[in-house]
Amino acid sequence: MLFPGLLLILMALSMCKTDQTNQLDPIEGLKAKGLKPELISAQTFFEGMEPPGFLELTGANYKPSFNEDPAIPPQCWIETSYGTQNACKYCHTDYLTNSSHGNAYPIGEDQILYSFPSANLNRVLWRNIIFPQEIDFRLRTEGVPLPELEDADYVRFDNWSPAFIRARENGNTQWMNQEQPDDAFALFPALDPAHLFPYNSDDPTGGQTHGYIDPRGFVRNENNEYTGWRAVNFFPYAIFTPLTGSVSGIYIRLPEKFM
Repeated sequence: MLFPGLLLILMALSMCKTDQTNQLDPIEGLKAKGLKPELISAQTFFEGMEPPGFLELTGANYKPSFNEDPAIPPQCWIETSYGTQNACKYCHTDYLTNSSHGNAYPIGEDQILYSFPSANLNRVLWRNIIFPQEIDFRLRTEGVPLPELEDADYVRFDNWSPAFIRARENGNTQWMNQEQPDDAFALFPALDPAHLFPYNSDDPTGGQTHGYIDPRGFVRNENNEYTGWRAVNFFPYAIFTPLTGSVSGIYIRLPEKFM
């Protein structure tokens, strides 16, 4: 039995080395772009331990999260009546898998079964959804002023424009502001909110003062030039974009050769 045991050890060591290599590859790639990535242990995350120097790096206190997969939104816990009535059926299908197009992972059974990666995910981990009063308590404890629910001015306040000016004051429109690589706003998207006004066929640029979203979803500047940004839709149905009267959609930045 010595030989099979030795073989298993060698295989395990080989897998560990492969995993480490896979983890280090993106780190080196990010370093090459001028970023300063850091590998954080998953165990640290699951145990709610504060990463070293978190406050200094982020300017905020660390709040432990025990949500093992925050990518799974609260909507995924919708009551489905065992799959007989389920709004999630439009995305959770096996169609793309069976047609070898796009997502190759079959997720049709998720309409009926809560087949999450771990048993812990079978309970709702979004406490802020179930107990919203905990948010109020935490913010009040930290001395954060809470807006009045009927305060329309608060939700209409524009904090994007000053943040954009702060991040891109030197006119840099690259993916990363290489001229200020250590700045906290270095990765702030170079998407000018003044280019997101609803499209008006009679005056699409508001008298040459701002850009607009054209009928195909491309973000244009005040000179009618492509900015590289565009609004995208989820498959198989649409999402809120400026084309549907909202700017709460998703925008992507196309590589320069596709602009």
